[in-house]
Amino acid sequence: MLPRETIGDGGERIVYQADGTAENTFRERGTTEQWRERVAKFCVGNSRLTFAVSCAFAGPVIRPAGIDSGGFHLRGDSSCGKTKALRVAASVYGGPNYMQRWRTTDNALEGMAAQHCDGLLILDELAQVDSKTAEECAYRLANETAKARSTKTGQARARLQWRLLFLSAGEIGLAAHMAESGKRAKAGQKLRRADIPTDAGAGLGIFEALHGFDNGATFAQHL
Repeated sequence: MLPRETIGDGGERIVYQADGTAENTFRERGTTEQWRERVAKFCVGNSRLTFAVSCAFAGPVIRPAGIDSGGFHLRGDSSCGKTKALRVAASVYGGPNYMQRWRTTDNALEGMAAQHCDGLLILDELAQVDSKTAEECAYRLANETAKARSTKTGQARARLQWRLLFLSAGEIGLAAHMAESGKRAKAGQKLRRADIPTDAGAGLGIFEALHGFDNGATFAQHL
């Protein structure tokens, strides 16, 4: 169920009701065949691109598969292609606006997690969020529940819930980011978001196969 569309053949009528205006980042453009020809085929032979797209397709099936939420973090130097991998993953769901940024408050991140429930939440630039927020978010996204809060009358407020995969990117990993403020990442935090080195080891940054393009920059621009 999307803000402006319900997908499926069920006979039950479902109405989307929200407390406020929800940004609809899910978009349809072109056809499945065009996506396969212009995007998917270039993932062949490129392990990081294939993995990113696989995360996008895995998001909707973790609930029926009985798998808990979790995520992965692409870690690598600047201009190595991290954001390109995120954009390729985002193309499964929509356009450039589907990709979010780490630069947000923990409350806003909860809202984004609920919005991307049963899908893939994509977050770029880990360094833009302070280490304390990164520490809390690593647990909260995987725990599938927002922080408990009370109403003005002191009653418990209904908490947002979600189940999703998240895929992020940055020049540093969670442990290194927390170390900048003198903290150490706990084992549980590392398990909830596994770091993956972006460099594929082929001398082309994130890429391993250029599919006939002159260089990595030209290939990245095409993607």
